[in-house]
Order: sequence, then structure tokens, then C-alpha cells
Amino acid sequence: MTTTTNPYPDVALPAGAHTLSDDSADDWPDKHRFAWGDARRVEATNFVAAPCAAQLADATIDTAGTVAGEPPCIFIDEVRDGTVFDLLRVSVDGARSLATALNAAVDQIDGWTTG
Repeated sequence: MTTTTNPYPDVALPAGAHTLSDDSADDWPDKHRFAWGDARRVEATNFVAAPCAAQLADATIDTAGTVAGEPPCIFIDEVRDGTVFDLLRVSVDGARSLATALNAAVDQIDGWTTG
């Protein structure tokens, strides 16, 4: 009788992450699962931002997106009347650039409205 050993026993999620399934790594499609961070509400808006990345069966993150088809990203969604609407999927670098552009726009408006 031949026995096999699971080469991916109970892979831990990254710190602070959760997933939408509790399957073992053997059940993951293409040996990856999506790890999600907390959806953070953007104050004074109807937006939430949530990080997502593909975690491989060896516990690493697919930073290049070669297995999952896309690298880690930030989902920016709108919440209206309790319903979540998908808006944007932004790369990590794109999210940093968006934050910089938003800060620059705010700084410009501050310049227009303050002494």
C-alpha cells in the first residue's frame, strides 16, 4: 500500500489576513488561495479599501502574479445603502501613486482656500 503525505500541511495565512475558504492547500486551485486584509472605511466617503494577494501553498505571496494572474492589489469599493459595489482594483504601486495624487490635489485646494 502506498501512502502520500500532504506537502502543504495547514499553511498559515499572513499576519492580519483572512480568506474566504478554509480549504487545505491540496484543495486550492493551482495551489494558491487569496488572502484578504481588513476592508478599511475611508472616513468622510462611501469607500472601503481592502488589500488582497494570492498566497502560494509554500506560504509565500505571489508578488509577480504568475500563478494567480495578477500581483497583490487593493480593492476600492463603494458602499451604498449597505450594498458593496466594486469600483477599482489597483496595484500596490498604483495605490501609492493614487494616494500621492490625492494628497497633492488636497494640498492644492488647501492653497486656494487658506491664507
